[in-house]
Amino acid sequence: DIGERHNFNQTIVRQAMRMLEDIGAISCQRGRRGGAVRAPPQAGAVIRLLFPHIAETRLSPAENLEVGSFLALNAPRLAACRRRASRRTPTRQIGPAAAPREATVPEAIALGNRLLDLAESPFLSILVRAFGLQALFSQDEPRPPPPFAWPEIERCFQKIFQAIDAGDPAEAHAWAVRKDMLMMSNLPLAT
Repeated sequence: DIGERHNFNQTIVRQAMRMLEDIGAISCQRGRRGGAVRAPPQAGAVIRLLFPHIAETRLSPAENLEVGSFLALNAPRLAACRRRASRRTPTRQIGPAAAPREATVPEAIALGNRLLDLAESPFLSILVRAFGLQALFSQDEPRPPPPFAWPEIERCFQKIFQAIDAGDPAEAHAWAVRKDMLMMSNLPLAT
């Protein structure tokens, strides 16, 4: 049916189905009542296929970071849309900083990962993390956000989480763009 609908021969359809089954996107049931059913994504299979490809493209650290950031900008909007549609209970907010302080790399990564988790899109998370890790592996040493910029970046994270809880995709995206601009302007990578 798929081949006829899209004018592909059976060999191409079988190869595509095998590839989708290999990465865990579908589960094929053979036999009289066989067919293809959507399966939950298996992150391990996707990562095994994705990382070598990204490494082979030989993108600069700045290009990897740019692609990852562009994809990550969609996570808050997606999370807010899903929150609005489901009307779930609010997430635990991050507390405001008592005094200006230096951020650590793990702290900044943890906040970004939390945004990705709220989007509930495993493939988006995998792609963002893949490009981000490739950018970090290309650098000598990951640098934390500078102390003078961290309070504003942290405020942006707070506003993003509030917009997600309110189910406001436009507001979540606007604050994500602001946060991204602050991080990119304060953490330049060599091209």
